[in-house]
Amino acid sequence: RGLAFGQEKFLSRNVQGHIGERVGKVEFSGGVPFCTGNAEKGDAFKILRGGKEVGGAVFREKRKGGFTLSSTFPLKAGDEVRITTDTNAAKRSVAPVKLRPVSVFVRVKAGERLYAAAEGVVSEGDVVAPAKNAPLSEEEIQNCFLRTDGLPVQVHIEVETENAFVPKSGLNAFRRAFYDILVRALVPAREILPEREISHPILQKCENYGCVEMGETKQKDGIFIYKPRDYSALPTNMQDAFLYLPPLFTKADEALVSPHFKDFRGIYCEGYYGLALAKKYGVELFAGTGFNLTNSFAVEGVKKGAKYFALSKELNKEEQAELAEKGSFALAEGGVKVMDLGFCPFEKNCKTCDRRGLYTLKDGEGRAFPLRRYSFNGCRFEVYNCAPLKGEGGASPIFDTTPLGQELSPRTKGHAERSML
Repeated sequence: RGLAFGQEKFLSRNVQGHIGERVGKVEFSGGVPFCTGNAEKGDAFKILRGGKEVGGAVFREKRKGGFTLSSTFPLKAGDEVRITTDTNAAKRSVAPVKLRPVSVFVRVKAGERLYAAAEGVVSEGDVVAPAKNAPLSEEEIQNCFLRTDGLPVQVHIEVETENAFVPKSGLNAFRRAFYDILVRALVPAREILPEREISHPILQKCENYGCVEMGETKQKDGIFIYKPRDYSALPTNMQDAFLYLPPLFTKADEALVSPHFKDFRGIYCEGYYGLALAKKYGVELFAGTGFNLTNSFAVEGVKKGAKYFALSKELNKEEQAELAEKGSFALAEGGVKVMDLGFCPFEKNCKTCDRRGLYTLKDGEGRAFPLRRYSFNGCRFEVYNCAPLKGEGGASPIFDTTPLGQELSPRTKGHAERSML
């Protein structure tokens, strides 16, 4: 239950996990542990003795004025009973599903084809055999078609039948096929969205470093971050480029790419693991936006291990300007990554996967979010914002240099204070 249902204290140093809500105390009725209050099948409890957890118990059965308990250890009169699994609370926390009302007509007559219709959708099956003994009743057919297999519909069934026999398996198969056709008619197929190219991010600096470009092909002068689609096929002789490494980076990933570090100028990392990685292999580090540098305290820490660093994407121009110094960059334009996916969003159905490099996710408002696939010991994905960041016109820096150590703005100072806690 916790805060959602008004409980104020649900943590305790003497109890593992949440303490639960107090129900009552253990009594004994006819030698059986009993507790006053309300509970139902599926409820579970923690038992406290002297304020400390001594075991657990579950609901056994209702009794007048309360309920009995079942436990694998001996309960004592006076033990405190606290509910930790509340089936009623779980039911209340789940929003009711809105069901669409649908009227279904079913005809099952000997000598005619199975027939079902609803919402303009008609389905016919095999010819129905005459009944040799007891024919199918209206109630049997209704009960069959009331089973909607979890579809968000509330059906009203009208049945017409006469001297008909259909095996239960055959009637169930016809029902499933009919509802499948009905759902496809009620819910049109989703629009297939075209692939949308990702404009890779560009970091800018107002000193002599020019811009930082990211992608698979270098287009501009300045620092280049090589971001591959397949980490198992890295190029050689990339001494003018930093190798992009994502936020999720495992031991297996390290084993795959570390032999190639010698072919690159250095590594661009989206996580603090980059500090240890650069030190271990003696390579230059570009600390990416994934470091989320928002204050001078964090910047000073990263500078000890990184040659270049990117400031947080969450800062505005003024806040970026306060942290600007030699080696610092900020996102100026291009695609803004909003999420990394370590698991397949397509239910890992590799046999039917088209393995495209780019997909499009679309929300309820019609906004399109590019989804980029890349290979790094298996498929991984990146989700980009629906709109790229617009720069201020090519060569214009996104911020001006400001000496480090000046008075921070209240907002940036707050970031610094939180970082030091």
